Amino acid sequence: MQKKIKWNKWFYENNIIIRRIIKKRVLSTIPPSQLKNYPAISECIDCIHRGLGYYNLDKGLELEAIAFGKLAISAQAKALINIFFQLNEYKKKITKQYPSSMNCNKLSVLGGGLMGGGISFVSIYHAKTQVVLKDISIDGILAAYKSNYNLLKKKLKFNKKKNIDLKRYMSQLNGTLDYKKFMEVILLLKLFMKI
Repeated sequence: MQKKIKWNKWFYENNIIIRRIIKKRVLSTIPPSQLKNYPAISECIDCIHRGLGYYNLDKGLELEAIAFGKLAISAQAKALINIFFQLNEYKKKITKQYPSSMNCNKLSVLGGGLMGGGISFVSIYHAKTQVVLKDISIDGILAAYKSNYNLLKKKLKFNKKKNIDLKRYMSQLNGTLDYKKFMEVILLLKLFMKI
């Protein structure tokens, strides 16, 4: 069995055509917008592809160091670092302006994707607020429900009242395709904050 594993490894590492096919296949699984906005993804895949061609760990690490140096000074890296610092500054200002004791019992989230699902989970689990999740399709809402359900199951794994708490948390998430429910929360927030 061990010989078979070694032969497979040799076949993939020493066959440039197979390596190119694998590289192309891996890149095809990544959305084009991510490849465009985050060059580190394709650079990492390229490092592995080229590193295997040298059959030398030191040469592979050298390629990785060169790629990292190039990426660290890229326009995208500078923009992402800038966004990180601006978000931290914004969080500090918001905390000072609106302390955590501010009573907020309902929240609107626009979009049920990765970020929307994450925001809704943090809101229902940690902040214990009602969430109105607006998306353009029922699939987006269902995806958010599914991700929240899975995250809550993990969090409540060792809880004796797991099923009761899971239902209670999930009842705080309300999906909608209509802007009306979403805008009701925005109007309440405007009245509360006197915007």
